[in-house]
Amino acid sequence: MPKILLAEDDNLTRATLGNFLRAKGYEVELAEDGARAISLLKENEFDLIVSDVVMPNVNGWDLLDHVGSISPDTPVLLMTAYAQPQSRQAHSRAAPELILKPLVLTELLSKIQQILDQKTA
Repeated sequence: MPKILLAEDDNLTRATLGNFLRAKGYEVELAEDGARAISLLKENEFDLIVSDVVMPNVNGWDLLDHVGSISPDTPVLLMTAYAQPQSRQAHSRAAPELILKPLVLTELLSKIQQILDQKTA
C-alpha cells in the first residue's frame, strides 16, 4: 500500500483529503504545516508527498527544498490556488508536479496514480 504524506494547513481540506485517499487504499500521514511534514519525513519513508504551497511556518516551496535533502527520491505534488504559482528562487529540486485548487478529487487521484506509476517504472 503506497504511503502518502499530506501537508495542508486547512483542517477541513486536510481531513477530507486524508479520508478520501485512505478510502482509495493509500496509507496517509497528515501534517498541518510544512514544519510538521519535515518532522514526519525525518521519521518515516513516503512514496509521495502532497503539499499545499501556501502554509504557515514552512511553505510548500521550502518543504520541497527539505525533501530534496532528506529524501531526494520522493516525488512531490504541490497544490496551489494560483494559476501562476509564485516563482521559486534557489530551490534545490527540479520543478515538482502541480495541481490547481479547487481540487477535483478524481483529477487528484489520477495525478497521484500517475506519479506513483512513474516512480515504480
